[in-house]
Amino acid sequence: MEKKRVITFYQDKSEPYFQAMLDGMKESTEERFIKFFENKAKMDAFLGLVKPKGSRRTLTIQKPEWI
Repeated sequence: MEKKRVITFYQDKSEPYFQAMLDGMKESTEERFIKFFENKAKMDAFLGLVKPKGSRRTLTIQKPEWI
């Protein structure tokens, strides 16, 4: 079952960062380590940085336009 999101209204702009710090202090080091890589994978997928498995890297050498 998916956890429902809750809208939170803050009084100050720095309050969300302070709340994130307090939430991080409640977690263990292992939980923060796992969460970091989960969030990194989500961000890479969002930015399109993830390449399909088995794809090969290619290097393309072209003559510069100004020559």
